[in-house]
Amino acid sequence: MNWISMALLMLLTAPIAALAAEDAPGESVEIAYREQVKNFWGEREATLHFVVSAKEAFAGELNWSLHAAGRTLISRNSAIEVVAGGQTDVEVRYTLPAVKDAVVYPIELRVWTGAKGKAPTAELRDTVYLFGANPFADRAEWLKSLKIHLFDPEDKTADAFEKLEVPFGRVTNLAAIDDLHEEVLIIGEDVEWKDYGELGPMLLSAAARGVSVLCLASADAELALPAVKQGEPGVVTRLSFRQTDVIHDFDKRLSLQWTGEHAAIYWSLALVAENDQVLARAAEPESGWPWMEVRFAQRDNQSSALVWCGLGLIRSWEESPTPRYLLLNWLEKSAQHKDQGQKER
Repeated sequence: MNWISMALLMLLTAPIAALAAEDAPGESVEIAYREQVKNFWGEREATLHFVVSAKEAFAGELNWSLHAAGRTLISRNSAIEVVAGGQTDVEVRYTLPAVKDAVVYPIELRVWTGAKGKAPTAELRDTVYLFGANPFADRAEWLKSLKIHLFDPEDKTADAFEKLEVPFGRVTNLAAIDDLHEEVLIIGEDVEWKDYGELGPMLLSAAARGVSVLCLASADAELALPAVKQGEPGVVTRLSFRQTDVIHDFDKRLSLQWTGEHAAIYWSLALVAENDQVLARAAEPESGWPWMEVRFAQRDNQSSALVWCGLGLIRSWEESPTPRYLLLNWLEKSAQHKDQGQKER
């Protein structure tokens, strides 16, 4: 083929190629999830927000439905219009079905846009989870066996536990912490650490003795970080700092975003050097780490840990299922670490 023939072929095919590109199906309409809340209470109203954007003007319907166990639970649609190059927000509200206590139930969410009688122009699918209100239901004897002790002068955490019948003993005198050895000790949310100067060292000593310690978020918490060592029981074997992704280490069904009202992180820990010591000190949410674990070796391959949790468990106790189920997961994991040595003997 000579150069004249090639030139003619290019001229003839160029318009055809351009036309084919224009007619090719593209992503002209898109649906996005505005928030990433995926955990909901059963038998309550849920609100979700979707953003529909379009490269070209679009007029049609937004359809959504919920599916579980092969059947459709809810199906709704509403008319929408999007200007070229613009977007529109769509709010979806629905009442979720009831779920038994301690049950976690997966539901498929489907959202799509389109016109009647035509194929969807955009589609979004996701799995959300319904949670029973009380994750501690039918576990009273196991919870008693953990011997939970709670230091909570503010009574916020105590009230939350009592409503769900979580058994615990109150610690009213800090000196009583020195008598704990293999129990569970929880420091309530919003406890003012500055009023209890020796609280930090006492908690680290308790964890070194074998106590499972959980410190809930506080605006003025402070802990002197011990050195990581290997060997004898009671020494630190691991010191770790985590962001909210730690939640998925416990249960991947738990959402990293809890509610539209509150972020999961309440307070964080920032590392500061002071008087030849490294301190972990409470800071604003974006200034540090919301999760710290100091793990101690114990005899017979067992271990114990002090965990500082800057996530607002009690603050979001009623708003999201995640705090309650995360606490249960932590209790289970703590018990597993203590049982590990007994199983291996």
